[in-house]
Amino acid sequence: FFTPLVIIDLLVLKSVKALFAGALLTTLIVSGAMFCLPDDPKSKTSPRLKPNLKSLAKTLANDNWHLRVNALKRIYQFRVDISQIPFYQELLNSPHVPERYWLARALGMSRSGRTEKDLAFLLNDNHFNVVCMAVRGLAWRHRKSRTKSQTIAKILDIIEKSNNWYVQRYAY
Repeated sequence: FFTPLVIIDLLVLKSVKALFAGALLTTLIVSGAMFCLPDDPKSKTSPRLKPNLKSLAKTLANDNWHLRVNALKRIYQFRVDISQIPFYQELLNSPHVPERYWLARALGMSRSGRTEKDLAFLLNDNHFNVVCMAVRGLAWRHRKSRTKSQTIAKILDIIEKSNNWYVQRYAY
């Protein structure tokens, strides 16, 4: 795209200024095109794509763990309360780390008291990334709640008892 503009500029300007003019024209054309292009219909803010609870529940019941992870990502992305899906707790013992990771993130978005014990369960997971997301979920849930001191105590306990420096730093 840049080369044809420079060649045209060289024919007109016949100097080194053609390089600068070509760069400027390329920048202007590309910038103009970026503003004229329509938004991505799959963007995160698109209200049309908000999933319904039945489709999410059906996907979470699927045998394919990749599809379940995608459903958990959508639950997190659209802030769907996972406690409304009755069998989500079966995913707590999933052998797949990404599934437990995204489950912890989704649980952090929930405002239900039922999900609190599930987040606490994931605090003892054997993979440090899952533990970090459970810590994040606890902190997210209790940013504005009245039980901040209890949450802080749990997180301090994790910092003291964890042998993993990454978990300690993340909790800090």
